Amino acid sequence: MRFFALTCLFLGLGLSSHSFAHTRWALDGLVKPRTDANGIKTAPCGAPRTTNRVTELVAGSKVEVKFESVIFHQGVFRISFSPADDKNFVLLADNIKDYADKRFQTYTITLPNQPCDKCTLQLIQTMPDSGNSLYYSCADIKLTSPVVADTTAPAAVTNLSLQADTQVIRLSWQNPAQDYAQTMVVQSTEPLGEYPQAGVEYRLGTSLGNGKVVLLGAQTQYQSPQLAAGSIYYYTVFALDASRNYSKLAQAYGQLAQANRAPTVSLQAEQGGQIKDKFITNGGIVTLQARVQDADPSDTHKLDWAGTDYRLLDITANDAALTFDPSGLKAGTYKVVIKATDSGTPSLSGRIEKDLVIEEPPAAPVTAGSLGLYELLLLSGLLLAGVNLRKAWLRG
Repeated sequence: MRFFALTCLFLGLGLSSHSFAHTRWALDGLVKPRTDANGIKTAPCGAPRTTNRVTELVAGSKVEVKFESVIFHQGVFRISFSPADDKNFVLLADNIKDYADKRFQTYTITLPNQPCDKCTLQLIQTMPDSGNSLYYSCADIKLTSPVVADTTAPAAVTNLSLQADTQVIRLSWQNPAQDYAQTMVVQSTEPLGEYPQAGVEYRLGTSLGNGKVVLLGAQTQYQSPQLAAGSIYYYTVFALDASRNYSKLAQAYGQLAQANRAPTVSLQAEQGGQIKDKFITNGGIVTLQARVQDADPSDTHKLDWAGTDYRLLDITANDAALTFDPSGLKAGTYKVVIKATDSGTPSLSGRIEKDLVIEEPPAAPVTAGSLGLYELLLLSGLLLAGVNLRKAWLRG
C-alpha cells in the first residue's frame, strides 16, 4: 500500500512539472494564449496584455477557436469577451463539454459587432469535481469594422472609336474618372454573347462566351496583332473597379480591308492566225500576247518584257504584246520573260518565263515539176543505163 501511494505521489509530481496546463488557448489555433504558463488560477487572465500575440479579426464575424485540456474534469468551458482592459466581460459561449478522450477542441463563436483595439477573449475551465476551482487563459485580439461590399459598377468608357486597315485594328476610348481600376477589352468575330459577372476575375487570354480577353489594364488605347484580312471583328469594352464590378458595355466593330493579291500572267503565241507552241522562220509574223488575271478587279497593271531575248525585235508599240518577224532568225530556242505589276498596296507582281521554239521549214519533196532539163536528161540516162545493165545480166 505504501508503495502504491508513493507511486501515485511520484506520478502526480511528474504531471505537475509537465509544461501543459489544465487548459489554455491552443498555441497553433486562430487566437494564441497570452502566456504559455500552465494552471493559471488568477482571474481574469493571470498575465498582462501582450503586443506580439494580437490576432486581428472582423467584428461580428464567426470564427473557429481552438483550445486544449490536458487534465480532464467533470466541469465545462466558457468563453467570454472584454472590449478593453480585461474588464466588463460578456459571455459568448457556455456549457462547452470537457471530453475525457479529447485534448484539443474547436468551437465556433460569433464575435461582438463592435470594433476594438485592445479586446480580450477569455477561456475558463470550471471544475465542480475539484472544489469549483477555475482555470483561466486569455487571448489578445483586435476587432476591425467589416468591409462593406462594393456592388456599384463604374461608369462605362466613352468616346470609343475604331480604325481598321488591311492588317490591324486600333481602338481608343476614355476611362471613367471615378471608381475605376482597369479596362477589359474582349475580341470576337460576332457580337459578344456573354457579359462578365461581378466579382469574377478574368485574365488576359481567357474566354468570355464567344470572345477572348485581349486587354486588361488602365490604358486608353489598343492595337491588335495581325488579323485575317477581310474579316469582321467586334470589340466589347468594359470598365471595372477594384471589387470587380463591371460597367455597361461599349462596343465597336470593323472589317479589315482585303489584302492586295498578286496578279498572274500567262502567254499566248500566234503565227499566221493560229495559236502554236513552235514556229517556223518562214511562217510569218509571230505575236506573243500577255494575259493578266487579278483577283482584285480595281487593280491596273504595268507590263514589262525585260529579260526577253534581244533578238526577238518588237515591231509594234503595244506593251501587252510582243510582235516580231522570225524570218531573219536561226532555228533554236529564244527566252521570253513577261512581268505584270499591279497598282495595289503594297504593289505586287506576277512573272512568267518561257522558251520559244523556232524551226526551219521542212524540206520540199522532189517531183518532176521541180527538176530542170539538165536534171531530167541526167536522170533519164541513169535510168536507161540501169535497164541495159539488167538485160546484160539476164543474158549472161
